Amino acid sequence: MSFSALLQRLLLIGIALIPGLSYSHSELNFSLLVINGNQRTAYLEQVQAFEAENPDIKVNLIAIESETYKANIESWLKQANYSDVMYWFSGERLNWFASQNLIESIDELWAKERWSSVFTESSQ
Repeated sequence: MSFSALLQRLLLIGIALIPGLSYSHSELNFSLLVINGNQRTAYLEQVQAFEAENPDIKVNLIAIESETYKANIESWLKQANYSDVMYWFSGERLNWFASQNLIESIDELWAKERWSSVFTESSQ
């Protein structure tokens, strides 16, 4: 799966998981960890492409420096309305966030979209 397709799916997952948010006339806050300017530019380009394909959806990109993001993600997840979609790594800390009900399950959407055939087992 290309970076562009993956980002677009992440944004659509965010829309699907937000109660009361519809596909029309919506805003989506998307927080991500940024390591450098090239990465920020790549995300911005993909968000702009997403918005061009989905003109009724405005994406507010919240790009945060890597160490600040890592240090604060747990407190942000505990805030009711900090962000609709947040980037994070797979692994133990993500599993802990899930065990604390700090993130929404995408199990049903995952099965429906058959993403097990797209993502590696470690990513799943």
